Amino acid sequence: MTIRGGTVEGQASNAIAGYLTISLPAAQTAALSANPGVVWIGPASTMSLANVDSEVRVIRADAARHQFGLYGAGQIVAVADSGLD
Repeated sequence: MTIRGGTVEGQASNAIAGYLTISLPAAQTAALSANPGVVWIGPASTMSLANVDSEVRVIRADAARHQFGLYGAGQIVAVADSGLD
């Protein structure tokens, strides 16, 4: 789908709201923001792995590897920390 000279790369919605991820020429953002259905425009963030090698020592993953033969191959783990205590 093409929107104002850009390409839709992703979209999602639920009962409350929805979003589109669009690659769009910067010159078109002002025109897009004039649309009453647009609430927010911002840059898309890219996801990447962090601390993959350095945390092995901290969480003692090397012990799990050597003692039990567990390597975690093919597993995806996410940690969501709100920062609220």
